[in-house]
Amino acid sequence: MPIAGLLLAVLIGASLGLLGGGGSILAVPILVYAVGMTAKPAIAVSLLVVGITSLIGAFRHWKTSNVDSKTAIVFGLVSMAGSYGGGKLAAQLPDRVQLTLFAAVMLAAAVSMFRSKRGESERAAPARLPLVIAAAAGVGLLTGVVGVGGGFLIVPALVLFGGLTMRRAVGTSLLVIAMNSASGFLAYAGEVRIDWGYTLLFTALAVAGVFIGSALAQHVSPAQLRRGFAVFLVVVSTFVLAQNALTSPAHAAPPAPAKPKVTPTVVVVRAVSRDAKVLGDAVGGARITIRDAATGKVLATGTQTGGTGDTKRIMQEPRTRGGVVYGTETAAAYRAVLDLAGPTRVEITAEGPLNYPQAMQRASKTMLLLPGQDVEGEGVLLEIAGFIVDLPPLAAVAGQPVTIRAKVTMTCGCPTEPGGLWNADDISVTARVLRGGTVVAEIPLPYAGQTSTYEAQGPALESGTYVVEVLASDADTANFARAVTELVVQRAR
Repeated sequence: MPIAGLLLAVLIGASLGLLGGGGSILAVPILVYAVGMTAKPAIAVSLLVVGITSLIGAFRHWKTSNVDSKTAIVFGLVSMAGSYGGGKLAAQLPDRVQLTLFAAVMLAAAVSMFRSKRGESERAAPARLPLVIAAAAGVGLLTGVVGVGGGFLIVPALVLFGGLTMRRAVGTSLLVIAMNSASGFLAYAGEVRIDWGYTLLFTALAVAGVFIGSALAQHVSPAQLRRGFAVFLVVVSTFVLAQNALTSPAHAAPPAPAKPKVTPTVVVVRAVSRDAKVLGDAVGGARITIRDAATGKVLATGTQTGGTGDTKRIMQEPRTRGGVVYGTETAAAYRAVLDLAGPTRVEITAEGPLNYPQAMQRASKTMLLLPGQDVEGEGVLLEIAGFIVDLPPLAAVAGQPVTIRAKVTMTCGCPTEPGGLWNADDISVTARVLRGGTVVAEIPLPYAGQTSTYEAQGPALESGTYVVEVLASDADTANFARAVTELVVQRAR
């Protein structure tokens, strides 16, 4: 973790606090030449620093009614689109081109600071919306490509075209810069690797520098400071240009290897209930995730949808090798199309049933996939064990027996009943009443004569709050489940 970069982060914030803008333009050269980042991660981190520090500045101006929210929203939304597009465009530009453009922007900022006369006009010009939109798009594009807030362009645009006074233009520009920076950062976030620990510490120190600079600003001549800072920008931009000119193509980073050819490969996955049918829409289906087993990268994820399948095929007919059991037309499934560049070992997981969090189970399987070798038909089968135990909240009166009722189905929602396909006689259902972690009663729940319903009366209890735990089990099929609810026993009147 380069310490010099962290110390210079304070300088960035201090410059912003002293000048009310401009300090953020130092972020990219510091991150590139002092921290050692390449251009694109440096610009991404710079956008984060610029956005947060500008947001803090905008808040301070807002408290003094120097932010025009309506203008900021119009200008900001247009420039955010430009900033996002600029970030995506920047992904296609060589680092040397980006740094050269950045140096040119630094020179333009320096010229702007040489010519700036703070507070020279507090009279607002008439607003011209088409020019505001055009300026906003251009500023946003600049922010996304080179990672600067563009305040030295936004303020004049808001004064000349937005109908704002200089004071309100400065405050409004900080909110626009924060919006631009957020949009540009999002465009970079998926394209570059960011060291979040270092980035957040760097940003925090820059924010601290803002407050330091604000305190110092009361003791320094703003005009002299801005001109001195402009000279410093000229020096830094000249250094950046010289570095790029001296970096010959022979010493440049080797070109990125060509992207390997990928082949779309279909994979069908089904989560099925152990000793029952497919997890369908009635129980919320199952969440399916396919990851590269070597890297952990998520290749596809989604929800299994559809019906529970053909009961006769799944539960009654003899199964033949290669025969279709679960893979009928209406049976629930998740279908993914993976772009595979070569043989890929994947981990496939299923979690469900999604509508019943207490019954959720997870199953996984690791397998090798080959490009172009589609896995369809029955697909990859993942078995979800257990039951769904639906246990509503309970209430009782002290001194009176409490009735405990639960519905127990398979994880696909299939019903249980005596002598049925899912035989209630094979399922043991027990309720336990606990208080303070101690079991005060244990009650078997027999089948209650209504499909999937199990019920019994428990003992009379003292007033207070209890926990009721219902356990369902079928050891022969290795299906087990647990549900918990609260029981409030009120005092007798």
